[in-house]
Amino acid sequence: TTVTVYNWNPAYEYSGAPAAIEKFEKQTGIKVEWKTENFNTYLSKLASMVASDTAPDVARRRNPFPTGLLSIQPITATGYDFSDDAWDKGVMKDYTFGNKTYGLSLKNTHIGSVAMLMYNSSLISKYDLDDPYKLWKSGKWTWDTFIKMCGDYKKAANAEFACGGEVDWSVWAAMRNNSGPIGFDGSKFYNNTSDAKFLEVTQSIADIYNTNHLFKLWSADEFNSGKCLFWSGGAVYTRRKNAYMGSLKSAGTLKTVPYPTVEGQDKYYQFTSNEYEAYGVVKGAKNAEAVPYFLRWFMDADNYDLNAFFCNAQTLEVYNWCMSQENKIWVTCYAVDKNYDSANADDFSKINETPGAQIASFVKSNSSIIDARVNRYNQALSQLK
Repeated sequence: TTVTVYNWNPAYEYSGAPAAIEKFEKQTGIKVEWKTENFNTYLSKLASMVASDTAPDVARRRNPFPTGLLSIQPITATGYDFSDDAWDKGVMKDYTFGNKTYGLSLKNTHIGSVAMLMYNSSLISKYDLDDPYKLWKSGKWTWDTFIKMCGDYKKAANAEFACGGEVDWSVWAAMRNNSGPIGFDGSKFYNNTSDAKFLEVTQSIADIYNTNHLFKLWSADEFNSGKCLFWSGGAVYTRRKNAYMGSLKSAGTLKTVPYPTVEGQDKYYQFTSNEYEAYGVVKGAKNAEAVPYFLRWFMDADNYDLNAFFCNAQTLEVYNWCMSQENKIWVTCYAVDKNYDSANADDFSKINETPGAQIASFVKSNSSIIDARVNRYNQALSQLK
C-alpha cells in the first residue's frame, strides 16, 4: 500500500518529518510518496490529476474556501471513525459544509498555523523598548501598548513603518471578533459590508495603515533585514527550516508573542491565520482508507523533536498557547488571493490603500464586488460532493 501526499512544501521543511515518515513506513508497511507542486499551480495541477485518474491520496489545504476544495472529497471516504479526541474538531468544523467535512488536523498538533506576532529582539534592545514577551507573561500585553510601541519604534528608528505582515487587515478584525467583508451563516456565504461593526473596525484599521503608517502589508524582506520591528503571520514562518526570515533565525533574533488583548473586550480571539493548514482526502484517491493512519502519525507532535521544529523555545511556548485558545476565528480575506481563488486580485483589494475617512464610501461603491465573490463561493459550495 502507498499513500501519496500532495504538498507545496517538501517533507524536509517539516523538521523531523523524513525520519518520522521512515519510521511510519517501517512500522506499518505503508509506503509514503511525497509529491510537491509550485503553489501558483497547486490547485490547477490537482484538478488535472483528478481528471486524469492520477490523483494523490491526501492534499494539504491552506484554508476552507470552497473554491479550493473542489478536488477534495468528504472524509467519510476513508471509512474511519473520527469521533475520538485526537482530532481537532474546531478545524474540522471550519472545513465542514452541508454536514460533510473536507479537512483534517490533529488537536494541538505542531503542524498547524495559528497566527502569531513575530518581532526582532535586536531592535527591542537597540531602541530600549519593553520586551513584548515579558509584557505578555506579566499580563501587560495589550492593544494600546502594542500600538504605542509601534509608534515609539517608528519615531526612534526614523522608520517607514513598524509592523509588516503576511495576512491583510483580517487579522486585526479577527481580534475584535469581526467576520470581515464576507460572512458565513453555516449554510451560505453573504455580503457583510453593510454591518456597522465591520465598518467601525475597518475604519480604525485603515487609519493605522494609511493615515498613521504604523503598519504595512507583507514587507517580509524589510522585517528580515531589520527595517521594521514586528511582522504578523502564521506559525509556519517560524518553523526552523522554513525559508522565510532566514537572517533573523540565523542571528537568533526572531522572537514571537501572541497578539495583544483588546482593552474592554471580555474574550480573547485567536486568529487562525491565512495559512489554516489542514489535509483533505482527494477525489479518486486509490488508498483513502490509509490517509487517517498516516495523518495520525505525521501530525503527532510526539514523533518529533519540537525544539528542532520551531526556531526557538519561546516560539514553541507561544505556539502551544495560541493553539490552546478556545475562541479561534477564521476570517475571509479582503484581497482575493490569486493562488486559491481567481487569477488576479479584484478591485476591492484597493481597500488596503484607503484612509479611514473614505472607507464607508469605498465599501458602498464596491459592494457589488463582494456580491460577486459571494456568488462565486456559493457556486463552489453547491459543487462540493
